[in-house]
Amino acid sequence: MPKPRSLLLQLLLIASCIANAAGADDAPSQEPTTPSSSFQGKWQLLHASIGISAMHMQLLPGDFVLMFDRTNTGPSNISLAALAPCAATADGADRTAHSVLLDLRSNVLHPYPLATNPWCSSGALLPNGTLLQTGGFSNGDRVARLFSPATGWVELPSFLAARRWYATDMILPDGRVLILGGRRQSNLEYFPHADDVASAPALTFFANDRAVDFDAYNRVLRSDGSQPSHAACRGTTRHPFVLIQTPSLTSSVFVRRRYPSSWFPVIQKLAHRSDRCQVTAASDRARRSSCSVIVVGNENNDEPKVDALKDIGMSIIAKCDGLPLAVKVIGGLLRHKNIRRSDWKNVLNDSTWSVSQMPKELNYAVYLSYQDLHPELQSCFLHYALLPKSMVFVYDRIVAMWIGEGFVHGNSRDLEVLGKEYYNQLIARNLLEPAQGYIDQLVCNMHDVVRSFAQYLTRDEALIANKSEAGLINNINPQNIIRISLKTNGSESNGLGWSSLQAHISLRTLFFVGKIKINPGDSLSCFPCLRTLHIQDANFDALSKSLVQLKHLRYLCLDGTNTSRLPKKIAKMKFLQCIDLCNCKRMVKLPGGIGKLRQLRYLSLAYSGINNIPRGFGSLTNLRILKGFPAHVEGDWCSLEELGPLNQLTRLHLHGLENVSSSSFAIKARLGEKVCLSFLYLQCTSSSGGAHQLVKQEEQQQIEKVFDELCPPPCLENLTIKGYFSQRLPRWMTLTAIVCLGSLRILFMEDLPYCTELPDGLWQLPSLEFLKIKSAPGIKRVGPEFLLPHHHEHPSAVENFGSGLKIQVIRCPSLERISNVPNLQNLEVSQCPKLKVLEGLPALQKLWLEDYDMETLPGYLQDVKPRHLDLDCDVLLLTSIAKRKSSPEWDKFSHIKQVRAYADDNDNNIVRKWYVKYTIDPFSFKTNISPSADASGKLTQHCCFICCIY
Repeated sequence: MPKPRSLLLQLLLIASCIANAAGADDAPSQEPTTPSSSFQGKWQLLHASIGISAMHMQLLPGDFVLMFDRTNTGPSNISLAALAPCAATADGADRTAHSVLLDLRSNVLHPYPLATNPWCSSGALLPNGTLLQTGGFSNGDRVARLFSPATGWVELPSFLAARRWYATDMILPDGRVLILGGRRQSNLEYFPHADDVASAPALTFFANDRAVDFDAYNRVLRSDGSQPSHAACRGTTRHPFVLIQTPSLTSSVFVRRRYPSSWFPVIQKLAHRSDRCQVTAASDRARRSSCSVIVVGNENNDEPKVDALKDIGMSIIAKCDGLPLAVKVIGGLLRHKNIRRSDWKNVLNDSTWSVSQMPKELNYAVYLSYQDLHPELQSCFLHYALLPKSMVFVYDRIVAMWIGEGFVHGNSRDLEVLGKEYYNQLIARNLLEPAQGYIDQLVCNMHDVVRSFAQYLTRDEALIANKSEAGLINNINPQNIIRISLKTNGSESNGLGWSSLQAHISLRTLFFVGKIKINPGDSLSCFPCLRTLHIQDANFDALSKSLVQLKHLRYLCLDGTNTSRLPKKIAKMKFLQCIDLCNCKRMVKLPGGIGKLRQLRYLSLAYSGINNIPRGFGSLTNLRILKGFPAHVEGDWCSLEELGPLNQLTRLHLHGLENVSSSSFAIKARLGEKVCLSFLYLQCTSSSGGAHQLVKQEEQQQIEKVFDELCPPPCLENLTIKGYFSQRLPRWMTLTAIVCLGSLRILFMEDLPYCTELPDGLWQLPSLEFLKIKSAPGIKRVGPEFLLPHHHEHPSAVENFGSGLKIQVIRCPSLERISNVPNLQNLEVSQCPKLKVLEGLPALQKLWLEDYDMETLPGYLQDVKPRHLDLDCDVLLLTSIAKRKSSPEWDKFSHIKQVRAYADDNDNNIVRKWYVKYTIDPFSFKTNISPSADASGKLTQHCCFICCIY
């Protein structure tokens, strides 16, 4: 199998497949079938009558259902009472409602007046939750209507440029709505309008179509000939949406009416990598399905090869039954194949598509991708599905499990590297999805469909259950189960009993999260085959003595348990490769025999109560990952000396460095010799605030000397410095020594109470991608003040610095300027009230500001031109921004292409409740905030959705 290519043949999420499409006369009729489902629901009568006919129905955010009917058939059966008249009639005013809102929380119906006729109008739910309903019949055919529970119907007469009856509304990636076609309307328009005057440009390829009386949603953009339509991805097209072709309509073919809900196309935002993107949209020319696909090539000019395989690709996508996840997974599979017709045909004709033993609700595309994995990767994939769904697992802990289970095969020196490659391959195949909010794909999620598939395959040997399903343990033959994953909630008295597990003597893997009942006599001795034991947030201390009986245990995690000790004879557990004591607050020391665990590769003491390390720890020369290592001194010995022989370390976390009394101890740690080290965390445990105020000048000088001797190796990629309490940062970060950090990609510096300036060498790091500076009250400037005097010695560093760079600056109250970082693309600034200058940032794309105390927007916004501005501020400032051109803030932000500003509702603890959303082209200004607020910042009750149309 060829090695994966970056960005090669990634079939992205865009597919719309219509099953059992009614087509030509020769299509055989079929009786409706009831889909199989494991979910058993029931019908319940909420109201014997709602007073109207629900011609249209829309589920709204907040558990509301809106129902409305045509208004030209006479009064309804629900009165508006004293509300405004709903519709005019020949005999006078119709004071009955033709629109009702059902509050599902209280089961109460609310009538709403509706003055124009929405019969067979089209609709779309806007990103803010407001319903847009366009067109209709008679006096409603040119009306645009907005509905939210707070405002009711806001009707805009004569808004539409053309009469719209049976049109199609589609949300575009920029938030606008495309209003397409309708009866006898071969044109389109947008909401809101791009210009002051409404217009409806014609769709020229409909001009000669004889079937002019068509419903646009029956075929969304048909081309004149047999070739599919195309949309350019380089921004040259005026209408930024993907054109997709559905089965054609001709005068000789009768097609039953289809409403938007049953034939609604999917429009996918085009990738930003416009220089590497090819968009293709096509029909499979079958009457029963239609779909479209985006194919992304790579730097190797593979687009012509991909285009030649388009017919096979479309046939493969047709087998995905319209499930977007299946399209993604198949894209991940094809990404690992050669671009050859034979390879793609093998995928298309694979017998896996027709496997009959698998339940219908499981996905064949996932099965096909699974079958393509080599055996070790299959085992890792299935093992991942054991992890409790709602828990966060960092990748290095997952890799440690895989190694302990024996799934990762290779040279012992490279198991962690190989395990990370497995992890990355599962991501590349879209079987794992990187979680948002974490850098470097540190945490991933598994889609429910993929998880269900994996758990189905392991159903005969693995039990995965929550508390409500814990009874399953007693209903399964314990001889068959080798892996158990359980999660419980509640107190120990309501927890699962340990005795219910003890019958599973063949168990190799046990995950347990939550409280458990432990009785006298309970132990671990009943699990002689156990290799992986992960206990989290449980009362495990009573069982810790019996850990030594697990002779074959490789992986041990006691995260957050009440465990206070490890067995004194832990040396007998000679196969242990991983010990994770994270958050074990009652654990205060390690047993002296831990140094004899020569197979140990992973040890985490992070956030535990362990403050000292036994002598002889340095004999653990197989260690790769060491977290939470405490620095402490006993006479003429320091724990840092034990790090000297550990040259296989790839990840090292040191804390308590303020305890090191001499720089000579730091020298003995020999960090510079650790040629595999890629992640280093250096922390002084004194926290910010009062503790730092007590630091004497001589103590500051001492910590400088210690950090100067903790110089990392050139291979380091990720560095965190936290709680450093001296004015000068380590000398290995200065200009002349910066060569030692040539591979550094990520740099975090947090809690620097005395540091007054960042070293000039920082701005010559050639590989830096992410810089975070947090709680540094003395820092006044980020970025070099002028061209560095030694730039001629490092020309490539100056040119490459900041390529794709992101900078976060948080809680730096003295910061005044950020300047001269020419390739900075993403900047986040939070709680830096004195910042006055942003300059020399020509590549800035996105700027995020957070400051709830600022009374006006900073003037430096006029000096930069980011594409996007995100702002979190207080209600009063947001209210001023909402005044648009009459606001004193308008000139500060109006030149920015896209602005999103938010304020919290502090009275009700709702984050980002109020907003202003502005787009320069096409012009759009939306807000849900009242034009005025009182002095306390409280909003008046008549806040409404405002959409300004230009």
